[in-house]
Amino acid sequence: PREFSACPLNTNEDVNNWLKHFEVSAPLIFQTVMVSKDPVSTNRAIPTDNIILQLISVVPNLQGLDLRVEHTHGFSHHGEGGHYYIDTTPDTVEYLGYFMPAEFVYRIDRPTETHNIGRD
Repeated sequence: PREFSACPLNTNEDVNNWLKHFEVSAPLIFQTVMVSKDPVSTNRAIPTDNIILQLISVVPNLQGLDLRVEHTHGFSHHGEGGHYYIDTTPDTVEYLGYFMPAEFVYRIDRPTETHNIGRD
């Protein structure tokens, strides 16, 4: 499909140059997955000063699953949506979130090779 890159994305700069960012209007509905740490990359961790992230319990036995620490997709009933990256109006935006700690994590189609591109 045309939304995929026509050339390889080998660096964070390649990814950032390829991505398109749009402002969207409320209301939006999001699905978010968060884990307490990236079990493959030991230098990644969720900051503990965020109250919402403190509510997410540590999920044991994630060694080698190559998970992203946070990943969010959103949609709306008015035709807007996509990946969530950042607030553009942090002083006025409001969120209502419902989070539930998972008892199990299932990794589907784990890559045979991994990378750190886009994992900041």
